[in-house]
Amino acid sequence: MFFKRQQRYSIRKYKVGVFSVFLGSFILSVPLAFSNSQANAFEPSKTEHGNAPSVVDDNEILNKVVLSEEKEIIQDPEQIAVADITNLSANDKERVLKRVLKANPQLRAEMVTVGSDGTVSVTYKDKVYVIDKTVTVRLAEKLPEGASFRDGGFIINPNGEPSNSEYEWTRGEGNVAHNSVDTKFELLKGGREIKVTVQFNPHEDAWANPLYYLTIPEKVERIIGIDTLTSEPLTGGRYKETAQGYAGDNPVSEWISENRTGSDFRSYSSKNGGQGYYKDNLDRRWYDLIGWQMGKYTSDAERRMGEDIKKETAGILVFRGGVGKFKHVFEYRAILKEPIRDISELPMMIGFKSYQNSQNFARAYMRIPVPLEVNGQSGTVWSDEPLTKPIVIGHTEGYPTSARLITNSQDTIDEVTNPALGDTINTKLKEKDVVLDAGSVILGRDNTHTSGYTVRVRVDKNGKTPAVSSPIRISAVHATDTTITKQSGQPTAENDIYGAVQATYQRGGSDVDWSKVTKEIIEVRTPTGELVDKNNLSELPEAQNNKVKVRLTLPSGHQKVVTVTVNYPQKVTATEFSNYYVWADTVTNNDFTTGNIQGVDGTVITEAHLTNGGGDVSRVQTYAQGDTVTSVFSQDNRQVTFKKGSLVRGVESTQGMSQYTLRAVAGTRDSNRAAISDRFKIAALVVTNPTTPIDKTEGEQVTAEEIKNKVFETYKGKLMEVDGKVAFDVKQESIKAVIVNSDDVDTAMETTALPTSGKNNKVYVKLTTPSGQDKIVTVIVNYPEPVDTDGDGFPDVEEKEKGSNPNDATSTPNTVDTDGDGFPDVEEKEKGSNPNDATSTPNTVDTDGDGFPDVEEKKRKQSKRCDFYTKHSRYRWRWFPRR
Repeated sequence: MFFKRQQRYSIRKYKVGVFSVFLGSFILSVPLAFSNSQANAFEPSKTEHGNAPSVVDDNEILNKVVLSEEKEIIQDPEQIAVADITNLSANDKERVLKRVLKANPQLRAEMVTVGSDGTVSVTYKDKVYVIDKTVTVRLAEKLPEGASFRDGGFIINPNGEPSNSEYEWTRGEGNVAHNSVDTKFELLKGGREIKVTVQFNPHEDAWANPLYYLTIPEKVERIIGIDTLTSEPLTGGRYKETAQGYAGDNPVSEWISENRTGSDFRSYSSKNGGQGYYKDNLDRRWYDLIGWQMGKYTSDAERRMGEDIKKETAGILVFRGGVGKFKHVFEYRAILKEPIRDISELPMMIGFKSYQNSQNFARAYMRIPVPLEVNGQSGTVWSDEPLTKPIVIGHTEGYPTSARLITNSQDTIDEVTNPALGDTINTKLKEKDVVLDAGSVILGRDNTHTSGYTVRVRVDKNGKTPAVSSPIRISAVHATDTTITKQSGQPTAENDIYGAVQATYQRGGSDVDWSKVTKEIIEVRTPTGELVDKNNLSELPEAQNNKVKVRLTLPSGHQKVVTVTVNYPQKVTATEFSNYYVWADTVTNNDFTTGNIQGVDGTVITEAHLTNGGGDVSRVQTYAQGDTVTSVFSQDNRQVTFKKGSLVRGVESTQGMSQYTLRAVAGTRDSNRAAISDRFKIAALVVTNPTTPIDKTEGEQVTAEEIKNKVFETYKGKLMEVDGKVAFDVKQESIKAVIVNSDDVDTAMETTALPTSGKNNKVYVKLTTPSGQDKIVTVIVNYPEPVDTDGDGFPDVEEKEKGSNPNDATSTPNTVDTDGDGFPDVEEKEKGSNPNDATSTPNTVDTDGDGFPDVEEKKRKQSKRCDFYTKHSRYRWRWFPRR
């Protein structure tokens, strides 16, 4: 014996797997409870009613009175399976009692007695009733020995290729770990308890610190005992075996605490956390041990099976083995929450992986022995409309690996359905569903534009006998665009639209009638393309070519969009109404005329008015308090004019911008809404005086382009609706900008004059909206104060320009003598001599060209006798009297 404890432990020999020795089973009195709420709950088992069922002798039961004629008063319970029908265990009797009470709610536990062979005696209203043992119990079927497991997965290195490292298998079986886990499962006590025995690495492959794991099913109520055995090969064909048994109040905690060296990483992880070496919960432990290779190195069917197993898992037991060719046996015994008949009711995953970064792994799925089957379901699609997403035509069990459509003939399961010319039918597995894949299309062919196929669905799995569904019908139904005509004065309603589409609906052989089609109006547009509220079809104008789009959804999920054209008799048109763009908080200075209302075939327009963009078109448009908008229709009601002097205030919440949405309504003698225009807007744009001036540096000159760009620093011309759509968007280039000579918008004239010096120069810019509304914005231009380095009263820039030295106070523009003739340039220019010619001085200037310099002539004139005279002289001959 390898257990050094009481003699109830023993070595047993089995014929399952390749190992001959594993641990004996044992029962321990105090269990570990597994639940979703607490991983370490220690609670003894109790009956549903608080008391164990009464046990009586068989002879005593036979002496009871059987009143068969009143047997119907007590209902037969559901039958249970037991391991021994001649000697029921206490647990079996408790199960029988529960089912009797369930079938007969009027009874209490103390009224019922269960015999050792399953016969039940019931005392009720002073009478005794007997339920025969053949009604209450049956012999449980024997469990087949062993279970079906998947061979170990590929050995994978971090690059996803087969590993050639020192941790690769040594058995010469390539890179696949075959039979990496041997197992045996036993149902005990009529399916109320289970014993699971696992031998890891039975072939003694070389592993580097492998992590071994067992999942614990949700149906396990508590573990009541654990046995372990480690077998280490020594030299000379000898083995070192180490065995342990754990049967305290908490076998799992005791097993974990036995991890004295801290090297074997014993732990248990539940949904709410972990105990032992790993403290993380089930999700994290599952991913680390199993989930990382799911999908990467497994088929879709295996991945789905793994996900299903996880859903029915309460926790994972984990421990680490040593470096070398160890094999380990781990056995636990547990009480189940409810008795089971077959081990397949307890899905588990058992396996191990390398602790090293190479992530080699070998795992064994316990295959849930679900029969391979497929249940087909009819599917309906729109003819001539390719699928944009898959639709379900069947549901599978047993994790098939492929699915296809086959002929409806019962004689063969190999004949694949061939689509008709032009049809495309692609099937695939999506989780557990068989679907027609996106891109599949069935064309309509007969006079009703409907068609279809009667087929069967076949699913296959790894060479097993395929499963075939009963015949199903894949049908194509039809609906198309259509047109309706309304009478003037009749608003369009939702029923008008759906009724028009229904008239085009043809279902052929499909069982999907019109009531099963989901209808939804998704878009409504006027003849000019303007969107209308889809929930208010009455807003449609009385015009030709209104468009209403309807989305139709079949029970299969396949969708189609059809368009209904809504026409009204065209008596009046209301078109070409443009947005009226004004400046916020600025009185308009020009009239604005828009719109074109026309009567058809001489129809007389009797009235026209403006209404808001939605709601009752009979209402006349009103404006917010403080806003003034004056509009008049022309005498023939064909156009509307917004008069100058209107004012629309800005709204702070929209950065000063605001708007009104309007429509023009024209009426005739027959209808007060003979024509309704598309929506148009009164839109308030925003611009203010720039908050900062244009500051020029010395020597720079401001430009008209620079001033205009400065104006638009505060411009706002785009407003968004609440739903995120653009209300209006007037680009900067749509605004005309002109530099003018004053800030009076009525009298200002365009100018090219710009300031060249000084501070706080005001430049006026007139901005005009696309609707002809003006506003004048003022831009401040600053030039720097002139620099006079030498303090002679002349700025440096002027001295440089005129040739004097800005650093010499004695050198000024008035002292510059370019030709060096002793006369300053200023004087020479003033008196007519050439400042660039030294021979030309003020003393040599001869204005009349008579050979006498002006200076000389002026001196002689002062003699008071007479002026010199020549025929070219400007001076006339005069006599001056002597004094």
